Amino acid sequence: MRAEALRSALTAASRRLAHRLLRRRIDVAIALNPDAALGFAPLKPGMVLQSSNAALDYDSWPAHRSPEPRTVLFAGRGVAWKGLLPLIQAMEHLPGWTLHIAGTGTDARPYREAAKPYRDRVIFHGRLDRDDTLELMNKSAVFALPSLHDSAPWAAAEAAGAGRPVVCLPYGGVSAMAADHAVVADTSAPLPLALAKAVTRAESLSLPAFRGHTSDSLQRTLATAYAIPGIQK
Repeated sequence: MRAEALRSALTAASRRLAHRLLRRRIDVAIALNPDAALGFAPLKPGMVLQSSNAALDYDSWPAHRSPEPRTVLFAGRGVAWKGLLPLIQAMEHLPGWTLHIAGTGTDARPYREAAKPYRDRVIFHGRLDRDDTLELMNKSAVFALPSLHDSAPWAAAEAAGAGRPVVCLPYGGVSAMAADHAVVADTSAPLPLALAKAVTRAESLSLPAFRGHTSDSLQRTLATAYAIPGIQK
């Protein structure tokens, strides 16, 4: 996409300079996603590790439930690069589906205007606390976060932990956080159509809950590099 290409071009030079200065002072780099790892490529093989920064307390989550069919959830901030607008526009290609939207700023006027053609099929929840968001995630069939450049969005990890497929774009760290639950949209098509196709494909999947984003995962990553005494590999 043009916006992502422009962002990459504008930030690439500064990232290369920062990495060039840092790589002579560090022994190991921990990247949040594959895109970030590329910037540390000059380091020795094995010294660039990828690890999530999410530490989720799965024991406190609501009881698992079967999702409501043909429901998709967006949970995030209502900023342009989160991709909410094309997701709303994707409803044109998703007859019979309901889109739930939660997060700060997601009920702003541009989004409500875009949702008017779909009437009661787009439901704005506004800002919810974490427990209510998890409950909404638990009953939705698909989670969608078509963000352009999130580094490591915890919401994608939470959706995977609920056993939900995560529709995303091939940029940033959403797919890395969702792991095997990522359903990446084909951006060669117009974005609303690409997202609609990915949502439809995602609903057909039967996925177990992925609960690997725990508080000790980063410690294990560090132990791999440094063999820190007292930390189990």
